Amino acid sequence: MSTGEEIQIRIGIHSGEVVGGVIGEERFVYDIYSDAVNTAARMESHGEPDKIHVSHEFVIHLQNRFAMTKNTNHGITFIKCGEMEIKGKGMMKTYFMEKNV
Repeated sequence: MSTGEEIQIRIGIHSGEVVGGVIGEERFVYDIYSDAVNTAARMESHGEPDKIHVSHEFVIHLQNRFAMTKNTNHGITFIKCGEMEIKGKGMMKTYFMEKNV
């Protein structure tokens, strides 16, 4: 049933190592932990509705992946947000990732 309300989401992406594991003895939950997960969460919380906010490290990682596959038509643009103060991380270069239309 549709209520007619629009939802807005924010997405944050960073790259790095993570550790995952199952937690619990009676009810099992799988979770992942790391500084990369925390940084991705900060990207989300400092982002804007309906945008994908990414770290500079993620931009470099993705550009390197594109270069390795010689994919020049990936259809993604990174819009600079400049440097911003990210809680617990200090000043970080960040971008909004958008699909070319």
